[in-house]
Amino acid sequence: LNDQAETVLLRLARGSGVRSLAGMRPVTDIENGVPLWRPLLGVPREHLALSLQDYQIEAHEDAHNSDERFLRVKIRQRLMPLLREVIGDGVDLALSRTAWLSQMDADALDAIAARAWTDCIDSEEIVTSRMAELPLAIQTRILRTWLVARGAKSASLTLEHVMAVHRLMSDPRISGPIKVAGGLEVSRESGRLRA
Repeated sequence: LNDQAETVLLRLARGSGVRSLAGMRPVTDIENGVPLWRPLLGVPREHLALSLQDYQIEAHEDAHNSDERFLRVKIRQRLMPLLREVIGDGVDLALSRTAWLSQMDADALDAIAARAWTDCIDSEEIVTSRMAELPLAIQTRILRTWLVARGAKSASLTLEHVMAVHRLMSDPRISGPIKVAGGLEVSRESGRLRA
């Protein structure tokens, strides 16, 4: 639970969206259907430590957990104690709850975007008039998914890239083409985005 709270704060400070604020999931598909399980994600660190003591189990302490060269350690050792002092001891649980709520919201938005995808994509091109009817949160999800499908590197695709493509799509004064992550070039022709 404490790691989840730290993750939410770290991502919030970086200006992340709701998908990123969703933090770690209890189960994540890491590769080819192989799940990564986090069964203790909702358990506070202090409770785990006490349980290990009760059962006389020695815990492994990763040396990185106290190395302040890492931003997460600074958040853990400096910011979280200050937040607990100022806001109260429930701040870890509140931040963890934010992750859970963000997971639900992100899943719902992703599902809506997936349904809208079939209406907006034709022959691997985006039909701009169909996109215009959708809320911005859905448009940006479709654009991001489309850019990755067309070859943009997901890890280097930023909000700025997605919004530049959105401007190309929605502003008739911009003719393009524009370059996005991974050397991908996007243009608008006859009411369609092409990559």
